[in-house]
Amino acid sequence: MSFFDGIKNVLGLARDEPEVEEKGLGVDAEGQTIYKETLIAMVEDKLKEAKKERHPWELQWQLNSNFLCGNQFVDINVGSGTIEEYPKAHDYEEREVYNQIEPLMETRIANLELITYLMVVKPATDELSDIRKAKVASALLKHYQVSTGFTNKMHSAISLMELCGTAFYLNWWDTAGGYAIGKQTITRIGDEGEEIVEAPVYSGDLDYGIITPYEVYPESCYKENIEDQRHIILEQVLSVDEIYDRFGIKVEGAEVNTFSVCPRPNLGGYGYEATVMSIDSVSSPNSAYLITYFEKPSRDYPSGRMVVYCQDKLIYYGVLPGGKYPLVAMKSKIVSGRFFGRSVIESLIPLQRKYNGVKNRIMNYIHTITTNGYIAVEGSIDMDEYEENGSAPGSIMTYRQGYTPPVPKSNVPLPSTVHDTYQDLRTEMEYVAGVSQLMVS
Repeated sequence: MSFFDGIKNVLGLARDEPEVEEKGLGVDAEGQTIYKETLIAMVEDKLKEAKKERHPWELQWQLNSNFLCGNQFVDINVGSGTIEEYPKAHDYEEREVYNQIEPLMETRIANLELITYLMVVKPATDELSDIRKAKVASALLKHYQVSTGFTNKMHSAISLMELCGTAFYLNWWDTAGGYAIGKQTITRIGDEGEEIVEAPVYSGDLDYGIITPYEVYPESCYKENIEDQRHIILEQVLSVDEIYDRFGIKVEGAEVNTFSVCPRPNLGGYGYEATVMSIDSVSSPNSAYLITYFEKPSRDYPSGRMVVYCQDKLIYYGVLPGGKYPLVAMKSKIVSGRFFGRSVIESLIPLQRKYNGVKNRIMNYIHTITTNGYIAVEGSIDMDEYEENGSAPGSIMTYRQGYTPPVPKSNVPLPSTVHDTYQDLRTEMEYVAGVSQLMVS
């Protein structure tokens, strides 16, 4: 059961009958009537400002994803606010990707997943009764972790946290969880009209899920903690069928922009082209945006506020359940004064660029040796014949009588500094990633 279904059931709303009121929804702090249109317009204005402020972080997450996938000849264009590929300097330039970020991140994630994450209740005092209560509560939490698949959710959160720097847990009270304790009669509105059906009543249980940072828009990206934000907005892309299953409302589907992994041919060299995977903006068909607005308790709204809507259909407006944000942030690296954490990939990107440059120059040197050119007197050879097969192994090169035969160009040995730089970069990347060669192997 989803978070939104749980909210509706907590407040006694029928799951197939969304609360959409055409009249006023109440009054604000100044005594003015709150209408659906003005409420949605208020949230949309706040969301627009939040998107503008969060855009630089979003570009960095896309850059991190591209480097992890192997699309590494790209950078952020500050002027256009997009991720762009930078062109080759020469057509013959070797431009392969020697991705060291992927194995380093796999090693980091594997190491983090080996850690046992257990929730423990500490006794309030050293009294035996408090110690016994703490042991019982810890046992209940351990059982809850196993029953809710905590390990799998933690692994997903760790991968997301290492990629973008932050992962979020969204938690709620699921009234459809727990044990069946009875039945209730509800009215369901279908295509053929209203029908009365029996539905089970459950004892309820806690539940939680993973939210990506792409879906979270805080009031300010420069307030470090969730509790410091006056409001937080979630924007999720869902198919119209999923929205109907959750809330019983039908909305118009459209092509909605989202991010996905796509193949892109942009690499190679010396006459061939290679393809890598990249993170690009794609369209999700027959989908819509579901917006959830949380506002923490204040003087005007002591219980806080929560708004859920899709397009022009208001699904829920009321108090913030529990009076607290149902979000928990997990950060890879905490940055003081910033809401979103920092991924180690951001520190690896400059080193990866230099590593690719050194490796490609080594390969350029090897290609230069294997396809060595010749020094010839002008007019002594047929250039068309030479360009066709003059450098092929075992080929015969003819030259005009009376001229000096062409001689191969001499090659300068590759300096040892190049190999030293190559090894130093590998070691430095492992150090920055916090792993060792033994862990990688």
